[in-house]
Amino acid sequence: MVTNGDFSDGAAGWSDSANATLSVSGGYGLVTTSAASNGSSQTISGLTIGAMYRLQGNLKNGANAANTDLRIVTTGGALVSNLRVSSSVDTFVSGYFFATDTQHLIRLLVNASTYPANSFFDNISVREVTALELSIAMRGRMTGGTMTPARWYLNADNAILQQINTSDFTFTQEAATVVDSVTGGAFTSGINVPFSIASRHGSTFINGAVDGTALTADLTPTSLPNLSATNLSLAFSGGPMIIEQFTMWDVDLADAGIEEASA
Repeated sequence: MVTNGDFSDGAAGWSDSANATLSVSGGYGLVTTSAASNGSSQTISGLTIGAMYRLQGNLKNGANAANTDLRIVTTGGALVSNLRVSSSVDTFVSGYFFATDTQHLIRLLVNASTYPANSFFDNISVREVTALELSIAMRGRMTGGTMTPARWYLNADNAILQQINTSDFTFTQEAATVVDSVTGGAFTSGINVPFSIASRHGSTFINGAVDGTALTADLTPTSLPNLSATNLSLAFSGGPMIIEQFTMWDVDLADAGIEEASA
């Protein structure tokens, strides 16, 4: 929903505030300012009030920049979402917001204590979240018979789990006390035993895959737990465990995708 979010067309689509200039440097949108909290912005239209959207991009600090901010605000200026980094390293940021109007502003801001200052932006995008779904993949090695490689837990009624049992694997999601899970694959306990697993979770499904083979999906779920307010824990219990790779996607990879992710 963003015009020229990768700045491949220079500064087209963006408007500079007073004391700020947007240019392109090294493939990034470079915002330079000579006063506090200035930057560039654009209006995105066609939002559905109450719908959820994802704002994301790459940010990094430049000269004298204490903070680099990617913001969504209302046309009246009220803050809806703010993503910030304080690093000169290119950092991917992502956040969700609910639209409160059919139009919102995206702002690229430089917040510094010394001026002139600048910040870098790239790959700015806004997408509507049309379904609640995610996929998780993990590979590594473990010692012992049982463990929980991934545990995203809000409370006793809402959680997502990837678990290794004494001889197989279980993938679980619980939403508002309703528990759905799939179990399968084969596992033999030992020392530094390799494992590679993936799972897909949604408001109408859950499934897992082990070593490149998908299990039989459970299509009975009616909701996905809202775990956005709590941390996801890796190597939660059991072990010891070596995590070689962990990946999460905010999309459903489908059975073919989790097979590839766990192969």
